[in-house]
Amino acid sequence: MCLGTKFRLNRIVVSADIRKEFLQISLYHEDKDYLRFLWYGTDGELKYYRHFRVVFGATSSPFLLVSMIPNLLELILKELNGNTKHKVDIIQQLKKRFYVDNCLASVKNELELQQFIQVASDFLTARKLELRDWEYSEPTDDSSSTTNVLGIVW
Repeated sequence: MCLGTKFRLNRIVVSADIRKEFLQISLYHEDKDYLRFLWYGTDGELKYYRHFRVVFGATSSPFLLVSMIPNLLELILKELNGNTKHKVDIIQQLKKRFYVDNCLASVKNELELQQFIQVASDFLTARKLELRDWEYSEPTDDSSSTTNVLGIVW
């Protein structure tokens, strides 16, 4: 089942976005030479610079983010070492709920919603991946407000 369908399985749909996602990923020292660029200085001389972070707009950037997030969440699971059950469950769920920098999930009730937001925010923000623009469906709200998630209106 694809993420676009999975995130609507439960009663409350929740989404968030990682703030400045590509700037949070450092490059290995030996890889920085592959991301050089030239610039004329104020003195008119040509200078070269190197990027230290993943470049927004580079073809490989989404791949790097998509492969980094599950690895990071796996490290978090190892750190938890089965400590708190609901935290482990939420981190496990997060591993399958990202599309590039968008977190798309669903929960059964409002208590799970608050736990999901708290745990996801705490663990990812501690690793410089701040989740922002949280949106979720209001199970008691009969309003006709809609939002757009990956081109799908819900």
